Amino acid sequence: MLKIVSVPNGSGTATLVLEGRLVGPWVEELRRSCEQASSSSDGLTLDLWGVFVCGFALGSSCSEASRPAARG
Repeated sequence: MLKIVSVPNGSGTATLVLEGRLVGPWVEELRRSCEQASSSSDGLTLDLWGVFVCGFALGSSCSEASRPAARG
């Protein structure tokens, strides 16, 4: 189980606080949460202090989600 909470920080960036096991389908859920949070803010911070297991695909998922989207 993974808990993802968006915390306002007042600086224009989003902070996602994670607690629990970050494996399997939760990696994809984090990717979606990162995309959503970064699309509505100037930056994204992940607080991983409460994560106690990580799937190795996490790094690429987060870096892809944090890339700026092309704007036309």
